[in-house]
Amino acid sequence: MLHKRERFERTDVPRSDRAGLILACAAGAFVLIGLVISLRWSWVMAHRDANLGDRTLKTSIKAQGEVAAPKGYKASSDIFTNVVIFSVDNPNAAKPKLHAIQLLSINVSKGTGSLVSIPANTKLTTDKGDTTLSARFDAMGASACIAPLSSAINVRLSHAIVGTDDIWKHIAQLKGAGMQSLIGSSTKILESIKSDMTFGEMTDLAERTLSIGIDKLARSEAPTADAKLKDGTQAKSINANKLNEVLGTQVAAK
Repeated sequence: MLHKRERFERTDVPRSDRAGLILACAAGAFVLIGLVISLRWSWVMAHRDANLGDRTLKTSIKAQGEVAAPKGYKASSDIFTNVVIFSVDNPNAAKPKLHAIQLLSINVSKGTGSLVSIPANTKLTTDKGDTTLSARFDAMGASACIAPLSSAINVRLSHAIVGTDDIWKHIAQLKGAGMQSLIGSSTKILESIKSDMTFGEMTDLAERTLSIGIDKLARSEAPTADAKLKDGTQAKSINANKLNEVLGTQVAAK
């Protein structure tokens, strides 16, 4: 009579565990993904610290003089955020090439905004004489332009941004930017913008601007008149009173 062969497991030989192997692989993949995200996030933070919260721009923002309403006007009771935007070829270059200047003025109280183009040859008065905005930018950079520009337009500048021509595209990407979305677009955003603002302040600006709608910003050219520098160079003089009327930062005194 045939007997059924009994099977015995050897305790000295490791048992193949398919479920355990899959679990181990999954855990390894999870660790690897976490490491990649961690390294990428560290890169983002490093570039954020390098391009945002720029100390030179911060110092220049604080160094602005007082802004006073002319006779017959008074400062609006509304709260404004005024940001000067220098569009350049490369904000991280030793000497970026200036392409355009804009003033973004957000009326926080009313939820409206204006975007005003400032001529590159705007006449500025400095402690070393008169010059143009573009000439001073080329010679000394964006930070050297903030105080004299504020004086020329009679507007207290809240912040400054130096960014590439597609600055508005990058501002739009900052709206609601979480960790994952920031990691995915960090290279283009952080290498294309330099500002005195922190990352939180930049995202707040993006939220405010986009809640208004970039296409709904009141766009205009700064009101100007022809002018000349002492050396005869042609320039533009900004009519600060009319500009403030356009922005709503000053209203008629009653």
